[in-house]
Amino acid sequence: MQASGDGAIRATVKWFNAAKGFGFVTPVDGSPEAFLHLSALRQAGYDSVGEGAGMLVEIGQSPKGRQVLRVLQVDAGAQPRPARPRPTGPAGAPPLPIENAEEMDGVVKWFSALKGYGFISPNAGGKDVFLHITVLRNAGLSSLTPGQTVRMKVVQARKGPEAVAVEVTGNAPVQSAPVA
Repeated sequence: MQASGDGAIRATVKWFNAAKGFGFVTPVDGSPEAFLHLSALRQAGYDSVGEGAGMLVEIGQSPKGRQVLRVLQVDAGAQPRPARPRPTGPAGAPPLPIENAEEMDGVVKWFSALKGYGFISPNAGGKDVFLHITVLRNAGLSSLTPGQTVRMKVVQARKGPEAVAVEVTGNAPVQSAPVA
């Protein structure tokens, strides 16, 4: 990557997902946020960093935008802010209450990481369960394959049943080619 550095500046971690290997920082000088890749964090000796942690970083411009080129320091005394609940529905939707969730098993009907959602057919029958990609990310997953079995926590959302937590319990069955 060809990038030019802007010098060392203070920044706060907006969010970081170690499973995905990236996040974003917000410079305290009010300049636009910058992409933080796991490789820059690892060069400084860290595998992860909490939301709200203070850092001293070098930010540069890459072909895709502002990016942390180097992490110079992570504040040892910084207490990460408590993680705020991520919306489980479309952007801006309020978080769904997990306290009243019903646990159920199901089979992935389809999921599109590109679209950011998919549906799961409950084993007990009934209406398909909507699954938003943020629920997958919270579980450390990036996608699901049709036919995979899952265990999920489901709530009744405005438009119908929606998963608020998910875990993979089995792989999709392997399709064998017909013998000629």
